[in-house]
Amino acid sequence: MKAFAPNAAGRIAAITAGVVLSVLLVAGWACRYRFVDSLYREKVRAAEFTLDLVAAGSVLPLAAEDGLTLNSLVKGASPGEGYLFVSVSDAGGVVRADTDLSRVGSPWKGTGKGGLELSRPILFRGKPVGTVRIGLSVERLRADANRGTFPTAWILVAAILCAAAAGGIAFAVARMAGESGGGTGSVDAMAGSRTGLPGAAAEGEGVDPGTARNPVTVLSASVKEFRSFADASLPDDLMRNLKEIFSIASRNVLGYGGYVEKYQGESLTGVFGAPADLADHTRRAVRAAVSIQKALQEAAENGNELLRKVSIGISTGVVLSGRVPSGETSSPFYVGEIFEEAASLNRAAREGEIVISRDVYQSVQNLVAVEPLPPQGAGVGRGSWEAFRLLRIEERKNRA
Repeated sequence: MKAFAPNAAGRIAAITAGVVLSVLLVAGWACRYRFVDSLYREKVRAAEFTLDLVAAGSVLPLAAEDGLTLNSLVKGASPGEGYLFVSVSDAGGVVRADTDLSRVGSPWKGTGKGGLELSRPILFRGKPVGTVRIGLSVERLRADANRGTFPTAWILVAAILCAAAAGGIAFAVARMAGESGGGTGSVDAMAGSRTGLPGAAAEGEGVDPGTARNPVTVLSASVKEFRSFADASLPDDLMRNLKEIFSIASRNVLGYGGYVEKYQGESLTGVFGAPADLADHTRRAVRAAVSIQKALQEAAENGNELLRKVSIGISTGVVLSGRVPSGETSSPFYVGEIFEEAASLNRAAREGEIVISRDVYQSVQNLVAVEPLPPQGAGVGRGSWEAFRLLRIEERKNRA
């Protein structure tokens, strides 16, 4: 039996090494696939951002039947992005602007190019007046994502080499243990090492979080007296000014870890705390709001007076969150009364101001200086709440 034990231990060690190698191979390819998929989703989200901007900028030109401005807008959205097409159609489905001018004036019937088509309604005072569409090449998106994950191949090779080295060491240890009469013990030891494999595999598995209740902070920003400003402005000027506002606001929301939940007309809504799990989401939202207003005021020195008219409301609470399919990808969705609360606080704010709810103030009171405001109507089921005008952030020692 002594002569047999080393061979048996060696075989078990080899099997264990093979299992480890297989797990690493599968986990490596799974990680690479998820990374590719993540890059793919990021490119789709960038296209959705462009889609929102074009939809916001198409409202007035479409209403005024200003084809020149619409086509300039479409042309400006498409260069260098690899889009198959960018198209704007009216409420009747007739194409009014397109990267392919031959389609202008004809009913929208698709392009016949396949790929992924994203669309957004163009809303005027809450009513749809048209549709913006962007076509993406799935093959190009995947190819770009694959090129971005090339370094992971080297990580996979390193993992395989480590697994092979671990297998060789395990074989040598098992053989030495067998030769010293510890065959049974070596089998037990290797069996014990195998018990860690399922846990290791589970750690790398993707988990679908599904629908959940998340504490979040909502930032609502909009332009005061936008309609009168729009009526007195040329479409090109209005679009340029509005794009500058959205660019500054979205850059700061994303920069502080938030997510731009939607653009609607002259307003933007940002969410902090989901889908990214941020324990300090309220502080991030407040800092983002202050940064937005500061950047807007500085940019207004160049003559864009619309930048001075932005107001912001911030509310915090628990929402129901999840993901809703959108073509081949999915987007976060949220359900909660704090969105209306944030919008109401925004309406209570004056030009260039930030108004926060009582819950937000209680969370950041050691960070900010505020001015109390009279209670605001809070909508269905909430009664009334106190609101505060945010004056400034106070960076002091011994304050969280």
